[in-house]
Amino acid sequence: CLLRFADDPDPRMRRVALDDPASTPELVARLSRDADADVRADAAKDPRLTADDAGRLIDDVDPTVRQTAQTHPSLPRDLLVDLLLDERTAATAARNPAIPTPAMRHMIKSFAAAE
Repeated sequence: CLLRFADDPDPRMRRVALDDPASTPELVARLSRDADADVRADAAKDPRLTADDAGRLIDDVDPTVRQTAQTHPSLPRDLLVDLLLDERTAATAARNPAIPTPAMRHMIKSFAAAE
């Protein structure tokens, strides 16, 4: 059971706890607030991360954590739209798998028409 590493003083070991299928959304939420940026980045990738926590992580102090959170499928739609409209975050946010296919087609048509 990898969950025993969730409170380990070594951040590398705390990251391992997220690999346990028995990890809970509560543990992911707690590790998304970890002092170590790599732990937060791994939590930002986790499918058990809540929409609220994904939204909070898009404002993280660490750029890797922010970028990872921008592609989380649970990110609230209004925040994703804001990220897509912002030149600084649009390229990363466009990789979010939660973007509906019709919206992607519209983006592709707009891009093709701009040439």
